[in-house]
Amino acid sequence: VAPHARAASVWLDGIHRPLPSPNVLGIPLDPNSVEKGLLPTEDIERLAGAGLPDSPLADGDLSVGQVVRSCAGDAVFERLVDVLLGGVNAGRADDLSCEVMAPQLLAAARSPEGLLAALRSLHAQADPSAPVFNAHPSGMGHLVDTLVGRLGNRLRLHSPVTGLERNDAGWLVGTTGGVELADAVVLAVPAFVAADLLGPIQAEAAEHLAQVPYASVSLAAFAFQRNDLDVPGDQSGFLVPRDAGLFMTACSYAGSKWAHLGTGDRVLLRVSAGRNDDFRHAGMDDDTLQRALAGDLAVTLGVEAPPDAVRVSRWPRSLPQFAPGHADRMAAIDD
Repeated sequence: VAPHARAASVWLDGIHRPLPSPNVLGIPLDPNSVEKGLLPTEDIERLAGAGLPDSPLADGDLSVGQVVRSCAGDAVFERLVDVLLGGVNAGRADDLSCEVMAPQLLAAARSPEGLLAALRSLHAQADPSAPVFNAHPSGMGHLVDTLVGRLGNRLRLHSPVTGLERNDAGWLVGTTGGVELADAVVLAVPAFVAADLLGPIQAEAAEHLAQVPYASVSLAAFAFQRNDLDVPGDQSGFLVPRDAGLFMTACSYAGSKWAHLGTGDRVLLRVSAGRNDDFRHAGMDDDTLQRALAGDLAVTLGVEAPPDAVRVSRWPRSLPQFAPGHADRMAAIDD
């Protein structure tokens, strides 16, 4: 299934301000779509231009902030792009690799046309009805369940890998249950776990992997009676910038975003908390976390009634923060 509602808003200046449409990662492509008060007048006027950088961009990878600030201005970056891209990744777009996180922006910024002109050209060639992404109607966990079913008894559960060695026969995979011999090993693990496993056999690769920082997040799914809360059916949710003074970072209207979840007499919300420099959620128990997020929902959506149900999910060290030069560092590992 594809998202039903594609529009979204940003909680800015104490109100919901719609993201301009069309946009690319928050960069407005039509200055006439920018709501009054969202950006300073001079920044809106700049959006009508080509988006040439203030000065020639340096070679190699740059941060998202370096690219957007130079080509579209600080306000566009701080009030739109960082809220979206930094928010989704629970980090700061000033510190994220543009080559990895937004390669289309880096390519457009280096084009002779200029960032904005190049993005407008790409948008004109795109299919506006094409889904941004797709998901299984039963949730992404369905993929895991299917894989588990196909692997059968080849899957080893409750057997953490404790070490890797290599000999003439192949790979020796040490686990808490013994040693397995493998022809090849795929490290489908976070970078810090891979670093620990590779340290004894490939110190340089382990050093690169250990330098990748991670952010932790917590998510809470809320179910409200529809009589107590109504959300726009054409909106997928809203983002919250880090300077808004709220605990939450984003809210997704699950029933509006995914049509198959929008049935019945309940409104489903998915609310997130946590950034790479905000660890408050990690020190809260589930009840305290729920109350803090419910308080922010009261501020942003005006819902005072208690939810019918809440489910909290914790994702410690789950979102890697890819700094500029990340692709080169990974290429060095491959070499």
